[in-house]
Amino acid sequence: MTSVDPWYACHVRAFEQEKGPSWQVKRLIGEGASAAVLHVTQGEHDYALKLYRPEFCRGENAPVEQRRLRLQNTLRDHDCPTLVGIHEVGELEGSAFILMELVDWPSMDTVLGAIPRTEIQALVRDVASAAKWLHDRGLVHRDI
Repeated sequence: MTSVDPWYACHVRAFEQEKGPSWQVKRLIGEGASAAVLHVTQGEHDYALKLYRPEFCRGENAPVEQRRLRLQNTLRDHDCPTLVGIHEVGELEGSAFILMELVDWPSMDTVLGAIPRTEIQALVRDVASAAKWLHDRGLVHRDI
């Protein structure tokens, strides 16, 4: 981390200490209002690590976020081919994390205009398939 650590630096260190030296944080993928997502590796395996801002895990938000994390934990090792794989959901340093399959693609907002028209139908079909899979299990993805 840099000399001026971002808010998630202590969580990254806690994750590395908990997981051990075979795990390495490679880079920040992105950061939003509720979390930062980092590219992490264990040996030859790549993952996305979503670290939640601590304020989302305490106070009035705590019960809501804890319920969301429990729901996300039910998706571990799911069988939906169009939904990102979830490997682990946990807590550390007063916050929460989700270890997921890494999909190494640019953010949709940076490539939206460059998606070939011939690919849009397949993309929408995949998103709809994942949304239906979740809906059939009583879950709604709030970012769709």
